[in-house]
Amino acid sequence: MKKWNCDALTALKGDLKLKVKLGNGLIDKLETAAGGFMSKGEAQAVEGMPNNAAQVGKVIEILEGKSDAAFGIFCRMLRESGYEVWADELEKKAKELRGDAGTHVLMHVEGSVRKNMHAANNVL
Repeated sequence: MKKWNCDALTALKGDLKLKVKLGNGLIDKLETAAGGFMSKGEAQAVEGMPNNAAQVGKVIEILEGKSDAAFGIFCRMLRESGYEVWADELEKKAKELRGDAGTHVLMHVEGSVRKNMHAANNVL
C-alpha cells in the first residue's frame, strides 16, 4: 500500500476506532468471499478482539499490509455500511498526503531531468 494511504489510516485511526462499529455485519463484508480484502482467518482474528475499538484497530493493521485496491475496498465498505463520512475523510486525507508526496517526487524527477540535460549539453 502506498505510504499516503497508510498515513491516512494512521492519522484517522483513533477516530475510526471510536466511530465505526463493526457489529453491524461489516466484518463479514470485509472478507474476500464477500468482495472485501481480508481472508477468513484475518476476519476471525478481528472477531476475536475484546472490543470494537480493538477490532477496528486490527482491521486497520491488516489493511496496512494490503494493496491500494484494498484501501479502496475498505472505503467502499465503509460507505455501504453507513460510514460515508469516514470513507470521505480517509480519501481526503490520503489525497492531501499524496499531493505532498507527489510534489516531492515531481521535484526530484525535474531535478534529475535538468541534471541529465545539462550533462548532455556538455557532451555536445
